[in-house]
This record gives sequence, structure tokens and C-alpha cells, in this order.
Amino acid sequence: MTEAALKKENRQLILAGKKISHFESTARYNIANSLTVMRGILRQIRRHSGDSALMHKLEKTDNAGREIYRQLELARTLQEIGIECPEWHCLRKALEPVVLQAEHAGVQCSVDTGESEVCADPLFSRVFQLLLEMTIRHGNRVSALSISCCPKSGNMAIIWEEDPDQVSAEEWERIPDEGNGGDGSGLVLFVCSEILAVTGISLTETDVRGRGSRFELLVPEGRYRNV
Repeated sequence: MTEAALKKENRQLILAGKKISHFESTARYNIANSLTVMRGILRQIRRHSGDSALMHKLEKTDNAGREIYRQLELARTLQEIGIECPEWHCLRKALEPVVLQAEHAGVQCSVDTGESEVCADPLFSRVFQLLLEMTIRHGNRVSALSISCCPKSGNMAIIWEEDPDQVSAEEWERIPDEGNGGDGSGLVLFVCSEILAVTGISLTETDVRGRGSRFELLVPEGRYRNV
């Protein structure tokens, strides 16, 4: 194949990619709008219904619509990964919105990252927002959250650790595994891993039964610095 033919094929692939991306964006937008209308109608019906059985079914339907919308947002985030060049992020500043959101949800949050910076995709802060959403979905099981960083074999480890309210061993056995994806956590962790992988950062879940979720983000040498 000649160089001219290769360039032509490359242009066609780029154009096809743009068309697919445009279609996906348009489809997500239209689905999200339809969901908004559907959930609005459901709320109106619930306000005027006195049937408790029907109310319960309508609530489950509304929750399903909210979950679909959440997964559409995850798909949008996934599509945006790697579009822009990696940049340096101050960990403390990237975590500020997360701290505010956690405290608003009744989860005490402590951060001990100093002025460390990480080179990562521009969506880097979104990783912590997604992890927090998972934490909040634990309900009253989580009372506090700590985020810290430390050196580890030439790399830097960012530790995300939940401190749950006291839960008995019997209750823990009834709590589903967050990694099984039953509550959408599997997709959330996949999106987080993809964002981090752009600059070689790994995400590992290192839970301890009875002590809440614990995640370790391992930043390779050359991708972090202390200012």
C-alpha cells in the first residue's frame, strides 16, 4: 500500500471515529432527555396516587431510571478519557470538592497528601468523585473517610480508606461484595481504572472484612512530584 493510500485510509478512520463519537453523544443526550421526562411523569403520578403498592412500583421504576442516567454519565466520562494530554494535578486541590461533598453527606473526611502532585489525565479528579459516590451508597455503614499518600518501592501510593460504623460479623456477611457489579460498582471501578491507566497509575481494591473499602492508587516514578 502506498503512503498516499495509507494517509487516505487514516483520514477515513478518523472521520469514521468522529461520526461514531457524534452518534454516541447524540444518543446519550436524547436518552437522558427522555429519562428526565419519564421521571417527571412518574413523580406526578406518585403525588396523585394513594395506592401504596403502586407507589412502591413507581419508586422502583424511578430508581431504575436514575441508575440508567448514572450509567450514561459514566459512558460519557469513558468516551472523554485520553482526549486531552495529561497534566499535573495538585492532590490537595483535586480532593477539595470531594471533601465538601463527603461532609455534606455526613461522612467525615480527612486528607493528608501534603502538596504532592500527580501527572494524569485531565479527568483525574473524577476518579475520587466516583469513589466517593460508591462510599455514599454504602449508606450509614460509613462514618469517616481518610485519603493519604506515602512512598512505596520507588512509587507513590494514594490510599483511600473508609472507616465504617461498627457492623457485626453477621451483618457483614449480608453485605454484598462491592466488586461484583450488582450495584454498578464494577463499571465505576472500570472507568476509574481507565482514567488512571492513561499515565500508568494502577487501582487496587484492598478491602479488609469489617473495616470498609480500601483502595490503593499506585503512581509510578516520574508521574508524581512533591512541590
